[in-house]
Amino acid sequence: MKLRMKVPPLVLVAQEFLIDPTKPRYGYDLMKETSLSSGALYTVLHQMEEAGWVTRETEAVDTSVEKRPARKIYTLTGEGERAIRLELAEFRAQLHSEARDSVLGDPNPAEGW
Repeated sequence: MKLRMKVPPLVLVAQEFLIDPTKPRYGYDLMKETSLSSGALYTVLHQMEEAGWVTRETEAVDTSVEKRPARKIYTLTGEGERAIRLELAEFRAQLHSEARDSVLGDPNPAEGW
């Protein structure tokens, strides 16, 4: 049996954007790469858009020729890239700290550690 650690959806999406920060991304592609459900992915993308981390455009497509709806294109902003790098660094530091504390216990000198 393979165990999977829970990673917050924002972290998964943010890491995916950082693979190539200048590359515009489609929601469906992000869903495949992150293994997130559409509900989880689009919630994160909406939050990222509200924060100014990504912009969203609608693809120009002739639906009578393509026989599909226009896709949404998400592009990481410069501010988004800076914010994501900072947030991921803090997230990793927090994980490291929590892992250290769980192995060593709570180093509280008042309790004799």
